[in-house]
Amino acid sequence: MNFKELNKTIESDFDLNPHTLETKLREIPKLHNKYLKIWFKEKNKLLLLEKELKSLYRKKWYYYHDDYSYNLDKKHIEWHIESDDEYSKKLYIFDRQKHLVNYFEQVIRKVNSFNFDIKNFIEYKKFLNGIV
Repeated sequence: MNFKELNKTIESDFDLNPHTLETKLREIPKLHNKYLKIWFKEKNKLLLLEKELKSLYRKKWYYYHDDYSYNLDKKHIEWHIESDDEYSKKLYIFDRQKHLVNYFEQVIRKVNSFNFDIKNFIEYKKFLNGIV
């Protein structure tokens, strides 16, 4: 599932209208479970990527420290590692995954407060109809 499809699914899950309030209220635990599972899976991917990134950093560090044709100081070693194509690509993948995990953390927070959104929606409808 790509990000557009995912975002569309999330919008659908959190869409409120008067005809679906009861159904949405009953679905909150299912939504929480759904997004918690996704978060857990993506968090595990992030942890694996972090491990791979650290391992790659270590390999690059030893390469630039021991096997590189020039003798580099620590600052220049770090600069070479950060500008290394292989490391940069891995870092980009890691950062994207990190943002995805943060996104799901926000979605889970939204699920946790969704019952308040429904309550506020009902209160607003009552106010509009003069029931308050």
